[in-house]
Amino acid sequence: MFMDKFENLDDDWIKKFETKDEVFKDFYKEDIYYTNIHIVYVNRNLEIENVKEETFILSVPNNITREEIIYLLKKNTTSNDKHYKIVSILKYNITLNPDQVTKYVNASTRETESYLEEINHIDSISFDKSICTFQDLTDIYFIFYEKLDKNKNNVTRKIVLNNKKKKGTRKDY
Repeated sequence: MFMDKFENLDDDWIKKFETKDEVFKDFYKEDIYYTNIHIVYVNRNLEIENVKEETFILSVPNNITREEIIYLLKKNTTSNDKHYKIVSILKYNITLNPDQVTKYVNASTRETESYLEEINHIDSISFDKSICTFQDLTDIYFIFYEKLDKNKNNVTRKIVLNNKKKKGTRKDY
């Protein structure tokens, strides 16, 4: 008897809601499981020499661990037999709310908040949840600058201070 009442319920409104909601599914915020990594190499003349791009799958959603960052830095310090040092790490993460999307798209100028953030310390990088449509735009930029070559002919001689003669039983005449 109890089950008969539930079978007679009108659930068409639920189905209509789900079909309407399917259109807006791409505008809900979700966790980020991957990011695009861009490695930019700058030479001594301040010219971009090389750019590498790869997709990086996050081991923890919305977070790149410190160990993963160190691995990426060590892996990419050399390019074309040249050594580079890290100059800057940048994070790009669009964190618009679903109700702000139309305002952002229709804005004639992009004077809205900046989604580019400089990372000052090598520590874990966390991402805010993002709308599915904008998740492909979640990026990390590593900017490397070419190291100066060390002079290989530089040889420093050992300097011995307080050179005292050895004490012993022999005498020098």
